[in-house]
Formats: sequence, C-alpha cells, structure tokens
Amino acid sequence: MVSESTRAAALWTEALGKPIRYIGDTLDEWEAQLRAHRRAWAALQRRIIYRTYKSGFTPEAAEVEAMTKLLGRAPRTYDEFVGEMAADWRT
Repeated sequence: MVSESTRAAALWTEALGKPIRYIGDTLDEWEAQLRAHRRAWAALQRRIIYRTYKSGFTPEAAEVEAMTKLLGRAPRTYDEFVGEMAADWRT
C-alpha cells in the first residue's frame, strides 16, 4: 500500500518533471524537537493535531456544498492543486 505522503511526492515528481522524494517522518522525533522550544503539553497537543491531519479528512456532502457556495466553484482536489502550483512555478 502506498502512503499518502509517497503518493504526494509522486504527484509533485510528475508535475515538476524532477524527482521529489518523501523521506518520512516520525512523530517521536518531531515531538522531541518541539519540547526543546515549547512546554511538554504544547508539544503533545501539536503531535495529536498533526497525527489527526495526517490521517486525512473526507468532507461531508454538505461541507462540499457550503464550500462550493463560498468559493463560487467546486473545491479543487489535491491533484488539481499540484498541477496549478507546478504551472505557476514554471512561469
């Protein structure tokens, strides 16, 4: 199974035409680095939030509808975002 991070690196590789490699992460190391600059509870809180973000979010239909009304268009997919950013960076 390919991780979302590895898939994202593959999308950027294709869009930019140069190799982009996901080097991994460990929440233990990241939290330890945060603890050097933050209180322990704040580092743990950020770890929990980041873990939640990494697991991904799937919007409900009502959320997509609300966002479509706010934006005046349907929300972009991550693939579309990568393509648009890569095109902007080339100009």
